[in-house]
Amino acid sequence: MTYFADGTPYSYHPAGVSPLILNVGWLDESRPYSIGPVPVDFIRRLIDLTLQPVNLMRGKHWCNLCPALDSEQTPEGQGDHWNVRMAPPDAVCRFEGEQWTVGGNGEIRVAEPDGTRWVAPRLILHYVLAHSYQPPTGFLTAVMLGTPLPDPQDSAFYK
Repeated sequence: MTYFADGTPYSYHPAGVSPLILNVGWLDESRPYSIGPVPVDFIRRLIDLTLQPVNLMRGKHWCNLCPALDSEQTPEGQGDHWNVRMAPPDAVCRFEGEQWTVGGNGEIRVAEPDGTRWVAPRLILHYVLAHSYQPPTGFLTAVMLGTPLPDPQDSAFYK
């Protein structure tokens, strides 16, 4: 997945690009990121947003913060002839006794009450739960108190 520093203007996909929309959670193994606790209510709300992603893309991105799978561990027919390490296609999430996977194929878009808009990859939930990623305060506020934004591929909201 592409890396963008938290708080920089969004530019990943032409739909919904604006200097008024900020990146959050576009992590990469080669770059440091904030680690720390987040409120439980934030996680619950983030789960809801993750289940309704917008700006869906073809294919999936994977978490390169997780250890890669050896080619012998890949699912049958998906690289068993490769002699390389492969990343897991989905990211495991565990919270309040539940476990599921999140595919990196869409975004979460939310606005803070003051109007500041944030865009995160769907994998942000995995980063928070599995890697202790702590998003900026503005994004925490947007998720907990703000408004989900419409899908830029279906909306004139971003024009």
